Amino acid sequence: MNKRNLLPVMIAMVCAFATAQVPSRDASLLVDSLARAIADGQLSRRPVAVLEFRNVSPLAERNLVGQAFSVLVEAAVTDSLVFTLVDRRNLEKYLEEIELAMMDPTGSAQLDAGMFIEAEYFIDGAIAEEAGDFRVSARLVRTDTAEVIAETSTLLPADTLISLGESYSYQFVSANGIGLGLRLGPTRFAALFGSEPVPVGQDQSVYVMMGGAGVSYRLSRSLKLGFGLDLDKHDVYNIQDMTFGDVQNMEYLTFVDLDEMDYIDRKTGEITADIGEVVLADRVNYTVSTLIAAGSLVISPVINISRSLNLSVGAGPAFGSVVYTQTWDQIPIRSGDYVYMNRKEIERSTGALGATAEAGLEWFVLPRFALTLGARFSWVYPLTGYEGWTSLSDNESYYTSDDRSTLSFGLNPFMLPDGTPWTDTLFQTWWAYAFAGATFYF
Repeated sequence: MNKRNLLPVMIAMVCAFATAQVPSRDASLLVDSLARAIADGQLSRRPVAVLEFRNVSPLAERNLVGQAFSVLVEAAVTDSLVFTLVDRRNLEKYLEEIELAMMDPTGSAQLDAGMFIEAEYFIDGAIAEEAGDFRVSARLVRTDTAEVIAETSTLLPADTLISLGESYSYQFVSANGIGLGLRLGPTRFAALFGSEPVPVGQDQSVYVMMGGAGVSYRLSRSLKLGFGLDLDKHDVYNIQDMTFGDVQNMEYLTFVDLDEMDYIDRKTGEITADIGEVVLADRVNYTVSTLIAAGSLVISPVINISRSLNLSVGAGPAFGSVVYTQTWDQIPIRSGDYVYMNRKEIERSTGALGATAEAGLEWFVLPRFALTLGARFSWVYPLTGYEGWTSLSDNESYYTSDDRSTLSFGLNPFMLPDGTPWTDTLFQTWWAYAFAGATFYF
């Protein structure tokens, strides 16, 4: 941890415990005890590096006690009149060399003094359990000879140091708080109508696997800002109980128009004459579906339940696009004096604005990696814009409500099969889903 990253963590932790019983004073006493070994006759402050304290106890390791106490020691060194704190970047790769030199019984081992650049000494230590509390030991070591100049220790309450570790873990996430996450969950969608439901229509609610991704930033221990992207595709309306004889948006599909045409079976190539009654009696399978891509900006207060578990609930604006698709599973297609049945899809898109709300639990299995479980609700309102339709099955385009399909007997996509005029608000565009996911903090 370099000075630049260390400073906000030190400030946050020291301020957080300023009014409570915390071991910051004990860290200062340890540093003062080590400083007395070299303070006599000293005219200038001696440069020292602080290594991360080792967690000898599994309880200390689980609660990041050594890492947290090291931050307080660095703060105490900064305030010392004997020491001056120097950057400890790249120290970790030399720790093994230090340990070997200090354990050399002959005293002949030499350390690479350049590893500390400016440091004449370093302070390291260990956290061990003792009689239900924690024994914190520290030592001052010369960097060029690995000679232990001074050693000291103190016994501190376990609850106090565990609380310190909890605070450290929160600050660790906050200081490195940009998170990238993915979420996925089964979603139930409901189609709601602005007008009375079409008598022959059916609401089409389906389950699909949908989700999204997000980038979050911990503004503080208790506040999070998130930018999310959700994708949703589902059917919102379906007609199966209507025949083509009852269809209202194909004005040229009449018995008179079909009377002199022959039917071609596209699978067998067989030609059948006098097929007007057969085509008009055929069942309609018509579906309206939506594909929504919605971005959102959500501000969420965070409740820290424990060191590794927090709950967030928030809301914010949403923005994106809605793609509408009308699908005829089989529709009469004209080809000269012949007619055949084929699938037809027509599509249009528009911008949308709305809102998003979410609630979620975040469990930090590692300081930078969390598993999430929660729920999201999103709603968008389609904006007025380009209202034309484009056929995905052929080259037809429909720019205004006066345009008709020349291939599909005057099909008018600006109208539902029962004759209801199309509007983008006919089907409400909202969805909610529970999700599971993961977030990695950089």
